[in-house]
Amino acid sequence: MAQTSDDILIPKYGQSATRLETAASTNGRYRQVIADMTNGLTAVLGKGKRMTFAAWVYCRVSGRVTLQITDDAGTTTGSTHNGNGWQLLTVTRNISATNATTLDVELDVSSSTAAVTCWINNAWFYIGDAERVTDVYPLSSAMRVRRDDTTQVVVLPYRPHSRHQLRLIGTDVLTSFGASTSTSVATPMAASIEVDVAAAELLYAEAAELLFAWDGLKAESPGRIQTRIGYARMRRSELRNTWPYEVPEGRIQGPFD
Repeated sequence: MAQTSDDILIPKYGQSATRLETAASTNGRYRQVIADMTNGLTAVLGKGKRMTFAAWVYCRVSGRVTLQITDDAGTTTGSTHNGNGWQLLTVTRNISATNATTLDVELDVSSSTAAVTCWINNAWFYIGDAERVTDVYPLSSAMRVRRDDTTQVVVLPYRPHSRHQLRLIGTDVLTSFGASTSTSVATPMAASIEVDVAAAELLYAEAAELLFAWDGLKAESPGRIQTRIGYARMRRSELRNTWPYEVPEGRIQGPFD
């Protein structure tokens, strides 16, 4: 499908995209075999390596479209398209250590009672993890460690130097002291939350302002309490400048840029 002035939605990149139509009660499969790839990759070259297949896919039907990698030992299927339009799908597989003949990638549309039309635009098959195309921070700005909350995998944008230690410092909404909501304080008070010096000082300033504000509601001299609140706000502002938590900003960076 070529780009036109009437449709600025498809393709997502470049001048054209591939449209795939799958009839009802049909398993649609769009496969790229290793023999037809032009990047010099072979089935033998991939053996024992971790490889990723990624592609931008447009679809308005959820739960039907996935990406797959197949080698001599079997097939790995990635996450399913959510049906909300353009989505960057990925699938990662550890290629067989004895791989010799098969190393194919595929877009698969599962069979159902309804037909499916989807578009694929820009796809990559490479050695490495999915972060190469899914990382939303540009490498020039990604100076902080990030981790995936599901797998707890730390991803660094660079190779650590020899004999360097890795220290993780993060910020998030504080959880409650324990999961129990009972009236007994024994369980909650037995739990603990660890915070670093910067976060602790900010918490102290916030707590001081709340304390002074509550005291001011019942104090006979509100002016004195207002002075304390002003000092707490000033201290909090100073601490935010001293201990800034800057989050890198940027759009998706990867081989498609």
